[in-house]
Amino acid sequence: MTRRQILGIGLLMTAVALIGFSVLYGKLVNINNAAAPNEADVVYGGYNMTQIAANRTDYIGDASKTGRLAGQLPAPDSYYRQQYISLQTAERPYGLTVYYEPAEPDSLASRPVHGERSALAEQARNNALVLFAMIGNAEKVTFAFRDSPSSNGLEQDRYDRFITFERSEFEGEYDIQALGNEPEKLGLLLQDGLLR
Repeated sequence: MTRRQILGIGLLMTAVALIGFSVLYGKLVNINNAAAPNEADVVYGGYNMTQIAANRTDYIGDASKTGRLAGQLPAPDSYYRQQYISLQTAERPYGLTVYYEPAEPDSLASRPVHGERSALAEQARNNALVLFAMIGNAEKVTFAFRDSPSSNGLEQDRYDRFITFERSEFEGEYDIQALGNEPEKLGLLLQDGLLR
């Protein structure tokens, strides 16, 4: 074999590996439909705590579990659906961004209010607490929103509204580690609307 043939085969193998990884990674982070609860699942206020607890992880870098957790959260508003996530694992603060876009691209529904005290912001706060409780080293969670559907993958510059929470905001009010170890207690807080 010539050097050129070996190089060509190497490039082809690399391309196949990258395509395979992209398909697998896309399936991990583009989770739009959490599994429907079964009779044995425990659901509180729209949160399937059985499935959420099954994906508890100490590390935000566990993309598989982190992606499933994000996909299991209720959307902050019915106008949106969760489309992508991105992880910040290279340096602190370790974080997660959950990207939302319109659930019905052709809908005539108006975009919801994103104010600090809006229902959308309260739901995002609940979702952030779940993520902090279930991801041991998560320090920052951002929810990003756009008003149009994505056309071809994650386009971060198209997201124009953001809600960000830091773990420290919750640590004074809640024992986050205990809530992560006691999903039923977390579920009751979420169901009873005590997170205001």
